[in-house]
Amino acid sequence: MSLPDAVRSVLRQYAGFSGRAPRSEFWWWFLVTLVLGLLAGTVDLAVAAVVGVSPFNLLLVLALFLPTLAVTVRRLHDSGLSGWWVLLFYGLGLASAVVSVVAVVTLVVGAVQGSDLAPDGSDGGAALTVGLVLLGVAAVAGLASALTWLVMMLRSSTPGVNRYGPPHGAPVPAPWAPPQVPPYGMDDTQPFGRPYA
Repeated sequence: MSLPDAVRSVLRQYAGFSGRAPRSEFWWWFLVTLVLGLLAGTVDLAVAAVVGVSPFNLLLVLALFLPTLAVTVRRLHDSGLSGWWVLLFYGLGLASAVVSVVAVVTLVVGAVQGSDLAPDGSDGGAALTVGLVLLGVAAVAGLASALTWLVMMLRSSTPGVNRYGPPHGAPVPAPWAPPQVPPYGMDDTQPFGRPYA
């Protein structure tokens, strides 16, 4: 699948979570969103320097979140996995972000306690230690999330039809076949094709 075909396919199925997406569709979409993110970030920096605030990157993330989630679920389907696996690596990523924020706040509190600004004269060593441990936990959770995501997205496609449907681009089999009608009104269950009685 080429880059234009992949982008068309993802945008055509903007919020479509059923079916399958081959590796090429997913990785071309990933490349497009990465480039768009870099461009939006550059525009944000330029506009924020002049105006003070710029929402381009946030708007891009909001616009592309649903199709990215949908193509990720379809990619999991393509390798024979349930789409609910997406909760594992997105959940680990969210946990990593939350623990990182708590760690940074704890480190700031420890630094303030260790400075001359602390009213009680404490050195802040315990808060710094807790902050560093939390930062380590956040790093491990983030790494686990990234590695889980990478392994799941690099899995090979299930050959043929799986429980999520046929491979991308394959004809969809009919759920039932129409009954075979004997030619010319002949009963094909009778020997020598005798006419109906």
